Amino acid sequence: MSDTPAAGAGFGPVEAALLREVGGAAPSIANSQPWRFAVGADRVDVWTDPKRSLPAVDPDGRQRLISCGAAILNLRLAVANLGFDPVLRLCPTPEDPEHVATVRRGAPVAPRPEDRRLYEMVHWRHTNRADYRPQPLPAPVLRRLVAAVEQESVALRLIDRSTERPAIAALVVRGVEDEAHSPEVRREFVRWLSDDPEPATGTSVGSWLASPYPMPVLSGQDRLAPGERAGMERLVERSTLAVLHTAGDEPVDWLRAGQALQRMLLTTTADGVAVSFLNQPIEVRELRAELRGLLDTGAPQLLVRLGYSRYPSRRTRRLPVRPPVEPPG
Repeated sequence: MSDTPAAGAGFGPVEAALLREVGGAAPSIANSQPWRFAVGADRVDVWTDPKRSLPAVDPDGRQRLISCGAAILNLRLAVANLGFDPVLRLCPTPEDPEHVATVRRGAPVAPRPEDRRLYEMVHWRHTNRADYRPQPLPAPVLRRLVAAVEQESVALRLIDRSTERPAIAALVVRGVEDEAHSPEVRREFVRWLSDDPEPATGTSVGSWLASPYPMPVLSGQDRLAPGERAGMERLVERSTLAVLHTAGDEPVDWLRAGQALQRMLLTTTADGVAVSFLNQPIEVRELRAELRGLLDTGAPQLLVRLGYSRYPSRRTRRLPVRPPVEPPG
């Protein structure tokens, strides 16, 4: 007996609720969850939600679309796990920029073992900002991460040359100080903080305080002390770092970057690898250009910190599944 559903079967209420839940389990900038889903009989439409934007840190909505891309990858895995080939169309246009993707139910097919494995990681994946052990990631793990990103037509540049690390550390310090100097960024950062150790939206103050790098935006300072600068340099020196980058730098590229990010994060979760981000050099326009020139890559989208954490961390919860928007047409 086949374990795939009949070709005429559609998404019922149970499947629709599952798809919205799985899509909403994706990572997002500041845990803002900037997406909306509509589940039809044979498709899921994804919209970005500009009401949950961070205009100071993300003025062009680049990270908001990366977040939606991560949700799209989750939806693709969920459709596959339901027994259908997920057929994706990325569709943001200047005329309709909020409608970013449609994931259609294709032909009935048994999910690939890899897709099952990643799907099982969706609700386990979380960011871990705590300190990591000084243990390099094995080469086979790194190769799996590079291959995972490349499946989405995106690239992962591993930072493995000692000559690059001091320059990247300097860019991170400049990015931290640039954002801390901005009243708009400070207000926005605080807006998305929560005293709840497992917040349903935003990020936990405790997770930031447990991180090994300084956050002057929390202390009200706009400069790092000399000891804090040295600490940042040590962090960069002992971390496994990688830059996820794309050939282009348009909305469709940001959506692809988000899918590649989530495929990589689910792979790290399965391998027991912790992940956090040092995105300040990418969030500041001038520094992003410097980082791209330094590494001689495509458009940098995320600066990822990888390792084996010394301490466990909590995953953030999610908002209740919001009422679905109406499918188009």
